[in-house]
Amino acid sequence: MAKYLKATLVVLCSFLCGFIFKEISQLIRVPKTFYSETHTLPTNKSLSSAPTTAEPYLTFRETVTLRDKAYTYTLNLSQYEKDYFYLQSYTCQLLIDMEEFCRIGHEEPLFVIAIKSHATFADRREVHRNNWAYERLMYTYKVKPLYLLGTVTNNDTMRAVMKEAKDFQDILMWDFTENHHNLALKERCFLEWLHHHCKEESFLGKGDDDEFLNPDAMVRYVQRTPNVTEAIHGNILMHLTVDRKGRNQVSMELLSSPRLPFFPAGGGYIMPGRSIPALYHASLRLPVFPLDDVYLGFLALAAGIPFKHDKRFYSFGLRLDICLFREAIIVHRFLPQDLKKLWVRLREPVRCDTKS
Repeated sequence: MAKYLKATLVVLCSFLCGFIFKEISQLIRVPKTFYSETHTLPTNKSLSSAPTTAEPYLTFRETVTLRDKAYTYTLNLSQYEKDYFYLQSYTCQLLIDMEEFCRIGHEEPLFVIAIKSHATFADRREVHRNNWAYERLMYTYKVKPLYLLGTVTNNDTMRAVMKEAKDFQDILMWDFTENHHNLALKERCFLEWLHHHCKEESFLGKGDDDEFLNPDAMVRYVQRTPNVTEAIHGNILMHLTVDRKGRNQVSMELLSSPRLPFFPAGGGYIMPGRSIPALYHASLRLPVFPLDDVYLGFLALAAGIPFKHDKRFYSFGLRLDICLFREAIIVHRFLPQDLKKLWVRLREPVRCDTKS
């Protein structure tokens, strides 16, 4: 009898322990153990077949091999953890959040224009807000600007940003430090935020705070471009040579391919909202590449989302022609005082002959 009771208790204990372990494991969204098996991600999935569930189907980064029609790219997680461990291990944590940004205040389709900005560049944000960066109805879309920031060590600047966020309700700030390589974290963490708060919205425009951004041209572009929801749109750089020296250097160990995948230059692009789930799920698997523009290129390749080039994304500047600027979507780059003068010129009555 005692042996029977003992055996019964062992079976019952095993069952309960297994059940408890299963329940706890389901509560853990991102395990601390990173796996490094090599997998080839599919690159021919259409947007319609992208994951649409609220929770990720994979929650760990791993070594991946991606292929386009010309090159193969192997991103070895071990090397990325060695060279850029913080980028791989960082968990997105917001100091300033706007959870209801996409959910309230509009009945029309939403066009979010997100701008990567540095906490210290309040003067650039001021020029934007005084000229275009405020909530308004444009054609059939509600346009809403949103600034993406990291932290700085200066307490006065941080307090000023907190007040600015309270006044304008248009800032997201994560707790990572502002620097060149952490721009990739803005890309990854913003995708996560979009996936949970804005993935059903119509379009996302993206730019930097030193750019001329033209919301009128953005909205007209999506209204007039055939099959606009099937791609990411921008000034697309095609198989650029990998830079082995300088600020944007990439070592052979990090990427052995001599060429980079397609990616939008200058931080400026337009993407359909329906692409967000696929890009987000790709961001859960791929190692975080230390250059934000190229990182988006890898995510799009993994998600099977094509790019579409358009010359109105002027990532390398544009001569001062008011008629060209009125049709330009994005122009890089400007000092705040020059951008202020440009907006004054744009309001002057100038006749332009255009078919755009």
